[in-house]
Amino acid sequence: MNEPTPETVAPLPAHLDAIRARSEAALQQADSGTLPRIEDQLAGLSEPDRLALLRELVALEVAGRLQRGDKPRAEEYRDRFREALTLKGHTWGVHSVAFSPDDKRIASASGNGTVKIYDSEKPLPVQPEQ
Repeated sequence: MNEPTPETVAPLPAHLDAIRARSEAALQQADSGTLPRIEDQLAGLSEPDRLALLRELVALEVAGRLQRGDKPRAEEYRDRFREALTLKGHTWGVHSVAFSPDDKRIASASGNGTVKIYDSEKPLPVQPEQ
């Protein structure tokens, strides 16, 4: 899977970028025990806005924690944001996931040989099984 480059990731809308910028500033000023809570910053946003901002805020938090010598684990974030990370539609376990270069689509492959294509802002597939 290719990592997105700055040219392929769509910029955040201005209202979400303002939240991201406030979070970044707070992280830079926070001591190791008082990181701003991502959940608080996502509260009240529409689902598409929450999903768009979640990736940015998690990346900022992980970077801040690493700078402070912490060792964040993926499991922590999976547990905190399980609902946002759940793609619905497969009946078997998913073993592979890939993003389109523009981050607008997600493809997932299941153990029963099915592939589903998702809009990255919605948890339901956009096309039937193939």
